Amino acid sequence: MNAEDIIRQILKTLVQAEGHPLPEDVLRMHVDYGIRPRPLKAIVTECLRSMEERGLIMSQANELDMTGENPLWQMDEKGQAMATRLRL
Repeated sequence: MNAEDIIRQILKTLVQAEGHPLPEDVLRMHVDYGIRPRPLKAIVTECLRSMEERGLIMSQANELDMTGENPLWQMDEKGQAMATRLRL
């Protein structure tokens, strides 16, 4: 397991969401189920931030989350192009 596997699983999960934003806890759950052994939370966080900086995914505030610790994630155009190239 490496960062590339985690990034691929994040993209695959967001492709399956068909454009709907996913809460971070749901996204992490799908990553945990898709990769064995389960990746550390810090590594997934690092991958999410890296992908956001590269313009592959974007986060937005989750109005239903009162703690502010569960943003919504969805794929950006650049992420969609990468997912298409990877045939996810």
